[in-house]
Amino acid sequence: MKDGLETILTRRSIRSFTNEPLDEATIKSLLHAGMSAPSAHNRRPFHFITILDETTRLALKNKSMFAKMLDEAPLVIAVCGDKVRQPIHDFLIEDCSAATENILLAAHALDLGAVWIGVYTLTGWQKFIINTLELPKNILPIALIAIGHPKQTRKDRERFEDDKWHHEKW
Repeated sequence: MKDGLETILTRRSIRSFTNEPLDEATIKSLLHAGMSAPSAHNRRPFHFITILDETTRLALKNKSMFAKMLDEAPLVIAVCGDKVRQPIHDFLIEDCSAATENILLAAHALDLGAVWIGVYTLTGWQKFIINTLELPKNILPIALIAIGHPKQTRKDRERFEDDKWHHEKW
């Protein structure tokens, strides 16, 4: 297992996976990481749907040009937010984004590949996800994460940009 800083600095989006399935203990570890994310007022509005079914993954893929990898990933996690637990929309997005990043980092720490697929609010794809996953009215899909054993590798590269570091004021 990688240490924390190495995990953060070397994580890359992986969009190509082998067909090797993930075991339940690994999936539970990924969800544990997501549920360990910080949230506004500790409301913890996130919910997670694990999607292993190939037909469902293919249906989700076919409705978005940004989701081409969903049929190849053996696991897709839908990160959803409860609008009742967190009625402030911006906090709901931030809380679920923190949970999404935790899952991405956990996947990388476990030598898995993963990619974050954003679900933009009030789009046809979001409505399709709501219907396909049979979400209750108070649950909003925020992101999908494709996860699996990586078929591709991506080189580490320096991502620190001095010109984005401002001291005290802009």
